[in-house]
Amino acid sequence: MRILYLFFMICFSFSSAHSQNGFTTIYGDHDVNLPLSVKEIGENYYIATASCDGPFTPDNKASIAKMNKFGEIVSEKLFITGARQYYPIKKIYPLNETEFLLLGSYRENDTSNSAIWVLKMDTLLNVLWEKKIPVEKKYVERICYTINDSGNIVMGVTICTDPPNFNFSILFLEITMEGNVVRIRNEATGSPSYSMIYSLIRKSDGYYAFADGFASYMPIPITSPTQRLDLDDDFNIVNVHTLPMGIDLYMTAHKLNEQTYLLTGVVYIVGSYHDIGIQKTDTSNTVLASNHSGVPGEFPDYPAWFESMALNDKNNIYTGGTGYVGMSFTQCNLTYPQVFLLSNYDSLLNCRWTRYYGSDTACYYMMTMDATDDGGCIMAGTILSPNSNPNQTDVIIIKVDSEGLITSSNKQDTRVMQAMVYPNPGNDYLFVQTGPQNIGANFMLIDIAGQKLLEQIVNEATQQIPTNTLPPGTYFWTLNKGNMLIESGKWIKQ
Repeated sequence: MRILYLFFMICFSFSSAHSQNGFTTIYGDHDVNLPLSVKEIGENYYIATASCDGPFTPDNKASIAKMNKFGEIVSEKLFITGARQYYPIKKIYPLNETEFLLLGSYRENDTSNSAIWVLKMDTLLNVLWEKKIPVEKKYVERICYTINDSGNIVMGVTICTDPPNFNFSILFLEITMEGNVVRIRNEATGSPSYSMIYSLIRKSDGYYAFADGFASYMPIPITSPTQRLDLDDDFNIVNVHTLPMGIDLYMTAHKLNEQTYLLTGVVYIVGSYHDIGIQKTDTSNTVLASNHSGVPGEFPDYPAWFESMALNDKNNIYTGGTGYVGMSFTQCNLTYPQVFLLSNYDSLLNCRWTRYYGSDTACYYMMTMDATDDGGCIMAGTILSPNSNPNQTDVIIIKVDSEGLITSSNKQDTRVMQAMVYPNPGNDYLFVQTGPQNIGANFMLIDIAGQKLLEQIVNEATQQIPTNTLPPGTYFWTLNKGNMLIESGKWIKQ
């Protein structure tokens, strides 16, 4: 039995490695490297931006990396602002096969306010032009954007004053593709303590902005901590709606048509436990469909910080985030290792599959994502080993195909997981966590002698299995469906 099991494991490992023909790329320096945006430019390149600074503190460095279709970094460029700023280069907007815009923020010196920084670049990483649009506060925190009917970029920008007495407001501005300002408005009627914009989409007679800090517009009791602001073409607030299902934090919206849009964010399932939620909503704020994905357990799951949804078309929708967010991206506990969490939905928000991306030696924290022209998805986040300096993280970029598989062989430790077993080490029970594609699979626990000790059909995406009768030791587990080995691993009972 033991020989058969080991042969089975070796065959599976070879098969998995052979089928993964995409890329995983890791890069960084001695600082905290925090990816902010990743985009496909034409058929041959991917561009990623990252800040290079201390955690949660402003600095003046940002980098841009150009990767070929195999994930190899072919060139990099460093941007340095005149004074410290939160994440100097925040967003990428592709213009065509060879050119793109960068959207960020710039400060000339330590006493100056910020400016919105717009740069046009080509794929040789030449700066073709740059423009700076002054704002009335010292720091720019978040930027989101949409394209309006005139072909102009409309941005929602969170601006704030110095710590510790942060004073927040939201700036709306429309610029041409040449960086010229069409209109600008500072919306200061939200809470000065926590006004924050996350996403912005175009509607027929204005815009929808998804933001925190406008609860004073709402009747009591307030059913959601975040709101949808209905804006006219001049960025005046026409109406404010609470968000159905209480969706919250790190939201990303995508317009489907003039009547409906998609929205991702945190959804609370039980108490303070939350998942990555997705909902389809109409213009009257009625939810037409919804779903969620996550890694249940002692820790919550978060959507990716800057972009948590992307779609190739209305029937190929991705949501992404981080599982086991019990701590920040600058901390790592391999008992509950943080992993990338990616789900794929159809147009009715039925989940086709959920997969996890991580390793046994590091923690992964997703920051942003985008859909790619081949039907797949590209994700960017941080990777941190528990033995690393906590003030040092690297950037990890993972490109997958439409089935969530890494699309070429690589030598990185990162692997695609269809199932996870936790806590690990554990004691009287373990959880098997998998995607809906694997309901009905057979879970088996085997000791080091190759003897089967436990077998159970997985009937739920999260299934608890008692292990209290097993002695402490090291065990191997497999998850099979039919004659196919779906996933395997090692589990330790303390």
